[in-house]
Amino acid sequence: MAPRIRDFARTRTLLIASASQLFATRGYDRTSVETIIKQAGVSKGAFYHHFSTKEEVLDAVTGSIVANLMHEVGEAVADASVGATVRLNRFLNASKVWKLAHMGLLREVVAVMLRDENATMHRKIQALSTSLCVPLLAEIIRQGIDEGVFDPPNPEETARLIVQLSLSMQDAQMRSFLESEMSEEALAVLQQRIDLLIEMLERMLGAPTGSIERLRFIDALRAMEPDRTSAASAVKVG
Repeated sequence: MAPRIRDFARTRTLLIASASQLFATRGYDRTSVETIIKQAGVSKGAFYHHFSTKEEVLDAVTGSIVANLMHEVGEAVADASVGATVRLNRFLNASKVWKLAHMGLLREVVAVMLRDENATMHRKIQALSTSLCVPLLAEIIRQGIDEGVFDPPNPEETARLIVQLSLSMQDAQMRSFLESEMSEEALAVLQQRIDLLIEMLERMLGAPTGSIERLRFIDALRAMEPDRTSAASAVKVG
């Protein structure tokens, strides 16, 4: 890579990383373009070479989120010598661990994405998530079919449906997290929905009951409750 091109790529990466940190700690609405420029230590001209608006930065941040998540998940399931059920559980757990570790940033990004005016951007990030996630999940499903532990008729379409269901539930959970009081009862309902999704996955895959690990989110969400109210005002509904 030529030095000038390398510097451009480095500057863009630095701006995305700086914006990610600021969105997670200050919130999207409270972060200005000037703040991003200062945090990154670049010139205004350098910023506007890469991005025209803060919304374009958000678009790049969401793309980075998906790429980083899939990198972590990909590494977790890279060992194809283990069984498909083990790989599937690693897939789900790696996703859970990454999301919990980056909940501050995810909360801010999803809060903005859920606004009506950002519906197009929301669809774009979901399409990107699907395009990156489905091939890897379909590979695991095909392995499971070969091993006789899964039996869906179409691995690719099954993987696509699983991803779309997961994204829809993620949106619903995040909306509840941002808009409502996270009482013990509300947290229990969220966990029940997650458990139900896992049961649905087992049935869709034809996997033995209990073979997919139940993911526990309640304790982590309870610990994050003090931070929830700071982001709730960012969501506009209707």
